[in-house]
Amino acid sequence: MTIRMPALATLLLILAATVAPSQERKPASMPKPDASAEPAALTEAIRPRLLAIWEHYKKQEAEAHNALLADDYQAVFPDGTLHNRKPTPQEIAQAPLTAYSLVEVKAVPLGPDAALVTYTAEVDGPSGGKIIHVTYQVGEVWVRRAGEWKCRYYHGTPVTK
Repeated sequence: MTIRMPALATLLLILAATVAPSQERKPASMPKPDASAEPAALTEAIRPRLLAIWEHYKKQEAEAHNALLADDYQAVFPDGTLHNRKPTPQEIAQAPLTAYSLVEVKAVPLGPDAALVTYTAEVDGPSGGKIIHVTYQVGEVWVRRAGEWKCRYYHGTPVTK
């Protein structure tokens, strides 16, 4: 029986030597995060494009606005309706803005090429012959395609006071 114990100990050492390295390996499919994976850097990478979307909307520049949206863009409008396409020039003209302000913009990575962007939008626009002010809490999903960040999904919820 004393002869078997060293054999068992040797077998355990061999097993430990072969199992331990395989546990330390990282899967080859895991993408390496880039510098924009940090929330602050990611926010700064997306912010100019986010502001451009709003500015093009305000100026009713549908083509420039829609160029910043992903081809498979979806939006949930404040009335709860789902839109599975980019807005038309007529839809943008029907809901004009006179002013806007985006505050507390924050982007967090969902992966190397996707981010969740949240912010508060303070919006002024005409309604019933006068200018009204509305505050929205906004959540968006942004994706990086062909090296460019584009808005893939938008959901704005009006804040009731």
